[in-house]
Amino acid sequence: MSNAARNSGIEAAEEVYEDDSLDELSSCLRKQSEQLPYSYPCIPSLLDSYKQTTVINQLSSMPSYQATLLLTEYHLMMGETGPLPVHLRHHLATQALSQSRLSEKFRAFDNEGKDLKNYEKFIALQRVNKIMADKPWAINKCHIEQLRLVNLSLSEIVHGLLIMAHFHSLAGIEATLEFEKSDTKRRKHGIKEKCNTFTGNLNESDCDASIECLEEKHIIVDRLSGVTCERYWDDCGFSVLNYLYENASYAIDHRFSFVRDLRKGNKNTSRFLQAVWRYSQQLLGFCLDDYESELIDEVLDKNLKELIYKSCIKQVGNSESDLSLLTVVTVQEARLQAEIVYALHAVTQFMHW
Repeated sequence: MSNAARNSGIEAAEEVYEDDSLDELSSCLRKQSEQLPYSYPCIPSLLDSYKQTTVINQLSSMPSYQATLLLTEYHLMMGETGPLPVHLRHHLATQALSQSRLSEKFRAFDNEGKDLKNYEKFIALQRVNKIMADKPWAINKCHIEQLRLVNLSLSEIVHGLLIMAHFHSLAGIEATLEFEKSDTKRRKHGIKEKCNTFTGNLNESDCDASIECLEEKHIIVDRLSGVTCERYWDDCGFSVLNYLYENASYAIDHRFSFVRDLRKGNKNTSRFLQAVWRYSQQLLGFCLDDYESELIDEVLDKNLKELIYKSCIKQVGNSESDLSLLTVVTVQEARLQAEIVYALHAVTQFMHW
């Protein structure tokens, strides 16, 4: 068989595979959109967004999760679906993605930065984005006040905070996928490179940083002591978001419910994923009860804890990572929920100030 014929056969097979993947994704989108109390545009519009977002495209083995991400992204980014102006949404997404290649999707907007309308608003959001990315537990009512001082409404602020959290989680997933992909290439070509890997213990600087973060979180998040992300969301978070940005509250609640079902849906992995989820949220400052602490110690060994720490807090990949795609998704969704809870708590503090 000639090379041309062989290549033609490969391309045809890839097209069939892509068509099958899109059909499955379309089916998931229809099912999930029917569960929400408002309508979405035709499925092809959402699939166009899917084709433009590399990391969502790479999650083809999890079409239901892909659909959840697309429904979230549609509501946060597309058209007249929220209070924050579209140009601010795209600039903010670019900043939230930082070094990620995902930001190329919004690069055309970023090129207009010097002429950006409401530039002061963007700068204020950019400052808060850095806090959300580095120390989400540190956001408080004073940061919300700074955003109000540049004439951002509370609804616009909440919209911006949701965009940050969503794209931070995507960037975290992409960081792991891209690192593993590039590391595979290095091994194939026999190139020996020095990588920042875990071999059983955190290096000295990581240990110091981890201890410092934990000490800081115990001081800062005392206001949420004893409250899990899920309980805060059910008791307060959903109602606050529903009041300020109704449609987004349903989309985010749907995502939280989907991820909960994803963790608990398979009896063979549910205990492991629950341990990963709780440990990730513990790293982000949320307290655990005795049962959950015992579960973590029983299920996660020291090496896995270190890998989860690096993915959750540092949001980078590992050259010898034992984390499966589902585990990485669980870690980043735990971080997403924590970011949203901290952000909504800061907004609630400001409202009651």
